[in-house]
Amino acid sequence: MTEHISFSDFPAPEEQQPILGMPPPESVKPLLEPVDGVVVVPVENEHFALGFESSPAEVAQSMIEEEVIITKTGLKAGEKIPTLEESFSSWHSRLDRLEAEINQHMGTNERPQWYDDEPRVFNSVLSRQIAEKDDYDSVAEYFTLLSQERRLEAAIRGKDLDTTVFNSIINVLGEETVCKAFARESTDGILHGALLENVAHANTIKDSIDGELRTLKNAYGLESATQLLGMRGDTFSDFMRPLLQSSNGLRWIKNVDNIDVPGRPFKEDQKANRRWIAEVISNISGMDVTEAENYAFSASRGFSQEDIDKVVAAVNHFGADRIRTITEATGILGLEDYSIEQLERMERFAVNPTEVARELQEHDVTVTLINRVGDYGTVMRHMAEDVEDGTGRDLFFEITELGDIYRYMTRLAKHGIKPSTLVLGAHTSPGEFAVSDLRDTSSPKHRIAAVSDREFLAKMNEDQDIKASGNKGYSMHGMKGMARLVDKFMAPSKGIDDASADTGRKKIVFQACKIATPTKASGLDIGGEKVQIGMESVISQLAKDLINLGIESDIDIYGAQENMQMERTEMGVKFTGTDTDSSGRHDIKALQISVHNGQLTQTEVDEILLRK
Repeated sequence: MTEHISFSDFPAPEEQQPILGMPPPESVKPLLEPVDGVVVVPVENEHFALGFESSPAEVAQSMIEEEVIITKTGLKAGEKIPTLEESFSSWHSRLDRLEAEINQHMGTNERPQWYDDEPRVFNSVLSRQIAEKDDYDSVAEYFTLLSQERRLEAAIRGKDLDTTVFNSIINVLGEETVCKAFARESTDGILHGALLENVAHANTIKDSIDGELRTLKNAYGLESATQLLGMRGDTFSDFMRPLLQSSNGLRWIKNVDNIDVPGRPFKEDQKANRRWIAEVISNISGMDVTEAENYAFSASRGFSQEDIDKVVAAVNHFGADRIRTITEATGILGLEDYSIEQLERMERFAVNPTEVARELQEHDVTVTLINRVGDYGTVMRHMAEDVEDGTGRDLFFEITELGDIYRYMTRLAKHGIKPSTLVLGAHTSPGEFAVSDLRDTSSPKHRIAAVSDREFLAKMNEDQDIKASGNKGYSMHGMKGMARLVDKFMAPSKGIDDASADTGRKKIVFQACKIATPTKASGLDIGGEKVQIGMESVISQLAKDLINLGIESDIDIYGAQENMQMERTEMGVKFTGTDTDSSGRHDIKALQISVHNGQLTQTEVDEILLRK
């Protein structure tokens, strides 16, 4: 492993390489005859070596305008440029002499006079000689000498320099030359060690690794830098892989592969982001990209680096097969929404639900059902974190249609798990609780439980425009499945983990905008025309339906009367809304509808208690 050298304030112009193939300004005279393709031009008692190619007048003016500085080489008129071997030998001697004298100059910021007077190595000539001779083994030697030179310069200055040696050789020798040398070198070679160290160091300071990524991509002959995430087969790959899968690595891979395109429509941005995250998952896990897109959907909505990092961490931790096991039992696709511990808990439920049920007997159970594939933004991304209390009694599922609610609750009840609290998250509007699936952008699906009656919704479902939109409505009147869910698949709180005030009661919490907002409930008159049959909200209609179906459970139902988000508090959650002056979010009250002995009461609360 090579030692890291950095050199942000290394004196630049006079010490940088000259430009080969760039004739001098017309004011520089006289031009002598070329010697082995190189012309020596004496100017003010100094001599400059330049590659002599064509169109001197054309390039001269651009050199003047760009203030190109031609580096002194100390050659005499007519003197030949040294060979590659001669240049390396001279460089070795120069550095060995400086090394022997370094103790006299450490921290002085003053180099020996002979060091400044002697000719410097002509970097551009070396670059051309290496490329022309196809001598890529010498790139490693160049790197070694430049590393030594930078180390000695840093010692003289008394502080590290910022630019890495690996990026310097790319700038001097050219990306193509360095890539070819890297590809021919063994994986334990100098260049591999330097690149590995560069990436590791860049990750610690969140710096660019564009050059390193392009080198790796080209050396391996890959179409994209994203494909590097799955590199395997040797010790170098084993060390490099986690570095590339880090937050900084992923950020620069995305940049090198040009995933973000300025000015592109937002939905197209989301689509491209989803595809890229799917390719990340695929390269890491071996999962097919089409399957991986299911796990990339929710993480792609908000362009959050944190979400991408969490997806990668989950994929690395579980692998494709274990993730599929979790999804089959729980519907979970939004891996970024859960901690590793929460996903492991749901994996244990998938593999051994009887054991999990036995552990939960000493707890009050909270079940959270989230419509994450219907979340067109990031509103529901923290639901699992908001309700989790750390006791292991919280279970999580994701729903893609209304029937999933009953399906998962039935599965839990089959194994003897009955929650006292049910949390439901979805995007909604007044009078409707909608569970959507937006993964197929050409044909999104929306399944809507509405406060209108069955006859009206049956007629609406026949409308061709509504069918084309992917919408289908279900009436909340006489929902026997929901009544059975509350009556048979939920259990009254024992007051073990739940707040003491909830003992003996069941609770349903909606994270859904305007779920408590009353709206017109529609029906059909005897002639089949639309009529208003009342003013109801989703939670008031649910409460009334439970009473009408004879459910005797004591139950509290919570929802918001405006657009909202749910946020964690010490004892539970609260609702917040967006300020009209765009200054941030403000606390809003939750509407609580309570059912007791067949009677309904309604109150407002600042906080919904979920834990002791």
